[in-house]
Amino acid sequence: MATATLPASPPTPLLTAAEFARRYAGRRAELVDGIAVELPVPQQKHGKVCFRAAQAIGNFADAHDAGHVTTNDSFVRTASDPDRVRGADVCFFSYARLPKGDLPDGLLPVAPDLVVEVRSPSDGWNEVFIKVGEYLTAGVRAVVVLDVAFASEASSGGFEKVTLPFIEQLGPRLAGWIDHHDHVMHERYRGDPRFVLATKAEHGACPEMVTPEVIARLGPVDTIVCHTDFDGLCSAAKWLRGGREPYPGADDDARAIDTRTAVPGPVGQRIDRALRARPRDAALFGIVVRHLAGGLDDASLWQPIDRAAAELAPLEERTRTIAAGYTVHELDPGDRVPPAIRSVAFVDATAHHGQYDKTLLLLLGQERAGISVVVDLDNVTLAARYDSGVSFLELMGLSGGMPTLVSIPKKRLREALTKLGVADGDVQRLVG
Repeated sequence: MATATLPASPPTPLLTAAEFARRYAGRRAELVDGIAVELPVPQQKHGKVCFRAAQAIGNFADAHDAGHVTTNDSFVRTASDPDRVRGADVCFFSYARLPKGDLPDGLLPVAPDLVVEVRSPSDGWNEVFIKVGEYLTAGVRAVVVLDVAFASEASSGGFEKVTLPFIEQLGPRLAGWIDHHDHVMHERYRGDPRFVLATKAEHGACPEMVTPEVIARLGPVDTIVCHTDFDGLCSAAKWLRGGREPYPGADDDARAIDTRTAVPGPVGQRIDRALRARPRDAALFGIVVRHLAGGLDDASLWQPIDRAAAELAPLEERTRTIAAGYTVHELDPGDRVPPAIRSVAFVDATAHHGQYDKTLLLLLGQERAGISVVVDLDNVTLAARYDSGVSFLELMGLSGGMPTLVSIPKKRLREALTKLGVADGDVQRLVG
């Protein structure tokens, strides 16, 4: 038998950051370990969110003569040897880091003070966390993470692929991590004083864990990474205030909103409605944190918050129309869910993707049955009352998250319905 040895193709030469910046100026691309990667062109919604963020930050920077704002995938060098260059959606450079005047051509010599990344549908959470870790490593000294759960298998990669690289990239720069979502990996960090971790049953919301004693122990930070719901933004504001509530009852409001077991006060309702109406509005997130951190002293900041909240009403009306399509299915007796849970309410909202309030839709389902099941595109969300005793984490074999609220890939819908105890005939009709 004859054999032949074929010459190996020569390896692609790695680009330096400077070479990449020259060759790819004006193109949507990034440099990953010396290799240029072309990126897809984003959709209009992505551009609108980027514009709003840049506008809000730019207005603030101009009003306070604070620094430069750049947008349109501006190059940011995040690593060397091999080099990495990311295209940031929006950047802010304080004059302390980058003096006044015209910006130089090519790569800037310093990292930005602030980076806004708007997640596109093509961006997996694994990629987002890697980018965030690179930005933080490139330009900050100390980071605290608030109300961000350790990733589970439901979040495109799990702990080993998403959370662990993020922690390892930050290394000693990670000053603290405060969170209240269940996860089996909490045990690994029990002896690390930087990690203040609890279960959802122990703390219904994160702000109540952000105390003056915890802040004093973890020490000063220059960057906060937080979840962008009321719970997370209130946690960030409370950190900025040294552990003091932004207003009396803020901790109670956060718990009521995050568990949906009580009615929050008027301030909490006002902000929660704005965030639910614009769940991807980075500029709004900044305004909310600024307002809360300032103790609600600047009444003018209510204007953009109230404008956003007003947009929730038509979404709620549409959501109630979608909820009329719920079908209720009895559960076979078993030990997978508490005996008090006798049925599930099911609706497929795919045709209305992005045009309704999922929080309200899930709550309306729970008015009809003990468990809500909402299908939307490739995802399925399962929800039950916070105090129901249900654990979807155990049911679906997930390592972490909220026991009574999980999202899973649609390919696991049949499995979920079967494990809940939905009759085979109903499962077949619902899954197809």
